[in-house]
Amino acid sequence: MTSKVYSRKKVAIPRLIQVQESKSASRNEFGRFAKVMKNMGYRQSQENHTLFVKHSNLGGVTTLLVYVDNIIMTGNDGNERQL
Repeated sequence: MTSKVYSRKKVAIPRLIQVQESKSASRNEFGRFAKVMKNMGYRQSQENHTLFVKHSNLGGVTTLLVYVDNIIMTGNDGNERQL
């Protein structure tokens, strides 16, 4: 009976490590995404770090909102939305 309990604990440890590595990888990927967006002229919101806003010289605005693996893009700057 003791060996079965030990075996279950041994299996659970790699799963926990895998979940932690997955979360870390997601943060790293989002960090790279945020860096690219900032290099393209978007400003990252301080209130909601998944919101990016870009104002054009002609008064247009484009916003990006990241949710899990989806990106919602909206705005009145047609040129920016085509990129």
